[in-house]
Amino acid sequence: MEQNQALIKVEQTTPQKSRGAASMASLKTPRSATKKKSSSTVGTYAVQCVKCLKWRKIPSKEQYEAIRQSAIENPWVCSRASSWRPRASCHDPPDLSPDLSRLWVIDKPNIPCPPKGWERLLTLRGEGACKFADVYYISPCGKKLRSSVEVERFLEENPKYIEQGVTISQFNYQIPRPLHDRKRSTSEAQIQSDSGRSRSRKT
Repeated sequence: MEQNQALIKVEQTTPQKSRGAASMASLKTPRSATKKKSSSTVGTYAVQCVKCLKWRKIPSKEQYEAIRQSAIENPWVCSRASSWRPRASCHDPPDLSPDLSRLWVIDKPNIPCPPKGWERLLTLRGEGACKFADVYYISPCGKKLRSSVEVERFLEENPKYIEQGVTISQFNYQIPRPLHDRKRSTSEAQIQSDSGRSRSRKT
């Protein structure tokens, strides 16, 4: 994983003894995004085991979204990774070790999976923007929808999707919030990067 990435994990809203799985996605944020509004691409999906608290990589966005959709009702544990990694257990070392070189943001649990053929996209804004991030939905025909109002209008104008079972309840525009100060994470990442280059020159 590269530096200047954001790690998204699901907010814990259940009681401490039976809390839902914390999941995250790693977003590769361009360095030019520090001052300007720009898009980010998701590089890695992962989920945190509620038993051992270790992070496990999730093979696909679809699997990640399915886990997030039921994060409270169906807490995630390492053994559930056995479908793509045989004999997975809490005894395995963590796949990821999060640190301040990446920007952590808290995502909401139980966001529904998008309808079949649709895609939910998250893009981070640059420092100084009035909003931290944006959520979009892309329809099967490529139409980008920026709000629930636009979704409702689109479905009214394209009733074939309603006939296919698409409903407004399948769309959620809640955006994550940063866990740490963004400037702090960026500056510490730069310090670590500079320190690494300095050690390389000395050796």
